[in-house]
Amino acid sequence: FSEKNHLYYIDAENQIFSLATLPGEAEILQIFVENPNKIYICTRKGLYLFENQKITHCFFKNDVISNITKDFEGSYWISTLKKGVFYVPSFDVFVDLLNEVNPLKLNCISINNENEIWIGGDNNNYYHKYPGTPFTKKTFFTDGQTDQIKNIRFFDSNTYIIGKKTVLKVDSTKKTSDCGFGANDI
Repeated sequence: FSEKNHLYYIDAENQIFSLATLPGEAEILQIFVENPNKIYICTRKGLYLFENQKITHCFFKNDVISNITKDFEGSYWISTLKKGVFYVPSFDVFVDLLNEVNPLKLNCISINNENEIWIGGDNNNYYHKYPGTPFTKKTFFTDGQTDQIKNIRFFDSNTYIIGKKTVLKVDSTKKTSDCGFGANDI
């Protein structure tokens, strides 16, 4: 059972024990026990995962999570008080903030045959990740204008970063060159 941001359990002798205390004003609304070592805690400040006797994650920190259930395919359905229902195929996802502090607007993501991940954003920024390495931020300039990366494509051994105003070619040696046109020109 719970009281505000405290989660308790009662043992076989009716003894009450504190299981967890959530940070701040994360009032507990509901719990979902997936197994004895994995409990999801629905709160007014997100969805907490209590795993192996400790809080390990907080998902949807800015949402009021009213309930969670797991369907027959292993996916999760999460109800909120203001944003409807979220469908989450798996919580075992890769999260990378791309070494950025401020929120990013990302427009595209592509993976080539060498499993390199390329992500395009606004303000001439794109991000590149080799397998086993962190993302690196790259910026290209179009005559001092701000461009928006709309797509990233691979042909032969070349990568094409497609902005509205410029298409940038990255060859196999990672040398970059401007193609002389942009997506708006096509």
